[in-house]
Amino acid sequence: MWDTSTPTVKLNQFTQLSDLMSHQVDRRTEGGGVGPRSGLEALRQSPAFQGPVEPLPEGGCSNDHLALIYEGRGEQFDAAVPFVQQGLDADEQCLYIADEHSRADVLAEMSARGIDVDAALDSGALSVLTKEETYLRDGSFHPDDMLAFLEATIADATEEFEALRVTGEMTWVFGDEPDVEDLVEYEAKLNQLLPEADGMALCQYNRERFSPEVVRDIVRTHPYLVHGTVVSQNVYYSPPEEFFGPEQPANETDRMLRTLRERSAAKAELQERERYQRTLYELAADTDRSFEEKLQDVFELGCERFDLELGGLAGIDTDTDFFEVEAVSGDHDHLQPGARADLSETYCRVLTDEGETASVTDPVEDGFGDARAYEEFEVNAYLGTRIGLADDHDRSLFFVSSEPKAEPFSEDERTFHHLMGQWCSTNSNASATSRNSASANST
Repeated sequence: MWDTSTPTVKLNQFTQLSDLMSHQVDRRTEGGGVGPRSGLEALRQSPAFQGPVEPLPEGGCSNDHLALIYEGRGEQFDAAVPFVQQGLDADEQCLYIADEHSRADVLAEMSARGIDVDAALDSGALSVLTKEETYLRDGSFHPDDMLAFLEATIADATEEFEALRVTGEMTWVFGDEPDVEDLVEYEAKLNQLLPEADGMALCQYNRERFSPEVVRDIVRTHPYLVHGTVVSQNVYYSPPEEFFGPEQPANETDRMLRTLRERSAAKAELQERERYQRTLYELAADTDRSFEEKLQDVFELGCERFDLELGGLAGIDTDTDFFEVEAVSGDHDHLQPGARADLSETYCRVLTDEGETASVTDPVEDGFGDARAYEEFEVNAYLGTRIGLADDHDRSLFFVSSEPKAEPFSEDERTFHHLMGQWCSTNSNASATSRNSASANST
């Protein structure tokens, strides 16, 4: 039996390395592998799970490496079975490694939760194996043997399926204690094997069987956690090179402090984002001011949010190459109400009928090196959205600056600009309807 009173570093190394068995790096969608749907993305989209999380930074670790921390059989299979079902739906081969429960019990739980077990087994899309058929194939754990088994299993799976999806009951560790040096070797070789592999894993840990110290270390060695039916990005995760390195305490302290800074910055950014959205909604709700008056406040709000100098609204027509400035937030030598230009000579030419937000942060690189907007107007940064108003042509809601934009516009900035475009469309049309109604009543 596994001695859980043994210093936890051995189990730390063991659980990290065995979990890495199914580590899959997201580079497979950037040229390596066939690019199956991310296991994390599937979890985020599934009604069986809660807790939307963001992928970890590129190169940080796999976004498809998760640990399930559960208490009781119901909680275990409430997460493990949907994980398998998602793989079957995505045409992935699913491997379930049973230990705590018998193969018959695992299949019964899958069947009770809606999986057509017979069809999945017959097609080869589903396999349920034991620890003796996987981790302990030769009676004990050997790194090279397990690496060879994993490599062969992935190769076989991807001949017919999109990927290999593995979930295993990690209680199998209680029956074997591998040599620490072998496990460190296994980790290093595994990092060479899996960066281009099509695999993903959900490693299952029974909190009632593992000591609190072991569960703590399991948490520290997995980038994502499933607990109950909640998926969480793990802020306590430590990469293997830090977790096992000689500077572990210092590295862990640095990571903790960095995490605190990042979480504080993210919270401040969220609060700022909510402030801008609240201000926009308050403008929409103000019935005592005209659309033209409120539009100036929208310009001011956008200039602050995007760190740009000037906001404006212009009429545009792609069929006639028409561009005419209708309103701006400040003084500009060329962008003044009534000023006209060929649409093809402006940045607004990139706007589409779908109303998507477009941006220019490098005019020369983006093909505007000889355009009037760049050469004459000296605009070096642009953010715009095409909107439809209640008259004969569309409009462009735009923000510009003579100063270059050091970084591309973020997705949050583009989303907020799109909301501003919707605000302009809704409020202008409502204002026009109100004026027409008042005119009709007066006659």
